Amino acid sequence: MAYRYDKDLEFLKELSSPELD
Repeated sequence: MAYRYDKDLEFLKELSSPELD
């Protein structure tokens, strides 16, 4: 589960990356 959780966090981080700000 932790693996998927970490993957989700990375995915969200990429989506809300400062580049899109």
